[in-house]
Amino acid sequence: MQVDLIVLPLHDWKKCQAEGFRTRDAHLLLEFDKHPLVRKILVIDRPITLPEMLAKGRPWKVSSGKIANRERAACLTQVSSKTYVFDMLKFDLIKPLLLQRKWWQYVFEQSSSVQAIKAAARKVGLKHPILWLSSPLAYGVISKLDEELVVFDAIDNWLEHPQAVGIRKNVAAAYQVISKKADLIFTNSKALRDFLSQDNHRTFFVANGVDKDFFNSAQKATPADLAKIPKPIAGYAGKIQQRLDVELIKHLAVNLPRVSFVFIGQMIYSPQFRQISKLANVYYLGDKHYRQLPNYLAGFDVCLIPHIVSRHTESMNPLKIYEYLAAGKPVVSTEIAGVDSFADEIAVASNKEEFLKAVNGY
Repeated sequence: MQVDLIVLPLHDWKKCQAEGFRTRDAHLLLEFDKHPLVRKILVIDRPITLPEMLAKGRPWKVSSGKIANRERAACLTQVSSKTYVFDMLKFDLIKPLLLQRKWWQYVFEQSSSVQAIKAAARKVGLKHPILWLSSPLAYGVISKLDEELVVFDAIDNWLEHPQAVGIRKNVAAAYQVISKKADLIFTNSKALRDFLSQDNHRTFFVANGVDKDFFNSAQKATPADLAKIPKPIAGYAGKIQQRLDVELIKHLAVNLPRVSFVFIGQMIYSPQFRQISKLANVYYLGDKHYRQLPNYLAGFDVCLIPHIVSRHTESMNPLKIYEYLAAGKPVVSTEIAGVDSFADEIAVASNKEEFLKAVNGY
């Protein structure tokens, strides 16, 4: 028996496509598309506002694929034989400015949005679909899309995320509703499973994973910007944000002057990173498309996870652990959640000196 899916990912299709489908929710979208038991998939992108499109130059709909239905402010695009993407353009000028990140919750609670999604589902021909959510703030569509089952895939605990300042009350309310209404909840960490299972006993920890063939079959040509950097190279691939332990990185760079510390990834929070970017042996090479990642990892001599141990990182299960190991690289990490499963494969440091010694050993 095949199933249909309505998916509201954390990162919409446009972002996944631009980055190379590198996040947990993006990987799942591609796997759903390949699975023989999945008949059709309708991916609902986060609606774009007119001010956002004009001010930031963001496209309001996907740029590839075959348009299945186009209206003034809605577009349904077929991107594969079974996957469709639905985009909405909102002309609201005031609400997005007032609500900011809360607008994501607001827009999916609106009847106009729900009706537009239902119309798209009818055009695709979905039959009693499974509703799959990755964003807690999209919970407003639950029980409104004629879904047969509700699944929530929890990616990190948003109540602890540094970027969730100002929306924590909304996130808490979202978790309460989801815990009551979801038929299944999957989490990317044990701590998050323990938290959400208090109100929903159908909550399961499902660790991240990686496509080993993607790293094994890739052409391992050293990228030009990496080739210019002196070896040995200790590298980090991931988002540059508050979870990075800047004091640890500074300690490593100062005490290992002959080691080049290379960072690639999206710059989310630059003020923190500026503290170390001025050091002579620290290099930031910008964000990279996922298809380039194997080439960069191949050029690293050792891979790093220098994350702060906090309530936030306790709810995580870094994909980079799996990517580093799939690339066949030695890994040094702080004692964050998820590393205990790899105690025999990676070096886990409990303090700065242990971390330094481990990096120096490679």
